[in-house]
Amino acid sequence: MHDALLDRPRAAPIDSEHFQRCFADVDVHVRSCPELVRALALVHGRVEEGRVGKANDVITLTVRRTSREWLVDQDGQPSKPLGPSNAALGDIAIRVSKRLGRAVAARSRHCFMRGIALERDDRALAIGGGLAVGKSTIGAHLIARGWRLVSDDYAIIDARNCRTIPYHKLMALAAGALDLVPHSFRSALEASPWFACSGATDINFYAVDPAVSCGADVWSPGGRLAWLLLARRNGLVDAAIRTAYDPAVGMVAPHSVPQAQLRLNFNALRRTKIGFLDIGAPLATTDLIEDWCSSA
Repeated sequence: MHDALLDRPRAAPIDSEHFQRCFADVDVHVRSCPELVRALALVHGRVEEGRVGKANDVITLTVRRTSREWLVDQDGQPSKPLGPSNAALGDIAIRVSKRLGRAVAARSRHCFMRGIALERDDRALAIGGGLAVGKSTIGAHLIARGWRLVSDDYAIIDARNCRTIPYHKLMALAAGALDLVPHSFRSALEASPWFACSGATDINFYAVDPAVSCGADVWSPGGRLAWLLLARRNGLVDAAIRTAYDPAVGMVAPHSVPQAQLRLNFNALRRTKIGFLDIGAPLATTDLIEDWCSSA
């Protein structure tokens, strides 16, 4: 499925529509052309619409396409560029979603970490790290082994009780992940719409629903944060985990727990096992993560 028919540039924005969802504890409203609103609704296809209006805060974006570029206005701030006017709608929808994530993270009372959160038996695992280190690919392997998805892009943690907050935005994966995800997960990628960035040879799947491969129960309502891994890709060595803190034995690596990054005090993390993950080959990395979690 490709959105090329919707990608033709227009000289001026057409009649606007509204996209509304509740992102953690913040309502988000986006006003834009119907085509982009449909793309946003597709990307957020598993996020409940009925919760809107119950949050304590609201973020409003207006996204418009001119003859030259896409522009975004947020809460009366000056317009900022999102991309060229001929950019794929899926690409712009992903950029708008990332902007919403950053804005909500700045307003929410919850703690946001770039990463993915998964749950099994009401205990959650959060894997944080930079862009393109392989978090979602490892997440796909864990999902194929029975873990359930709480959120992708961001792991959202309630600092009061250290529980993960669900946000069921669909996953985004590059085409290169086709050779890395489990065979059982490939049907979810193949069912997703995709786009190619201008000048790029790779394509991006931007609305990957793991329920296509694993059933609707793959989406989790969250769980207590039992494990936290901060990840980086290391192509030079095998997968490895260095434990920083283990509730069973106390502090393993002093001064290494990233409290400032998470905005969580140590009291909130006292029941959470924390480690640093070097991502290697997907299967070996997934085996290592499961062993590490089982030893908690």
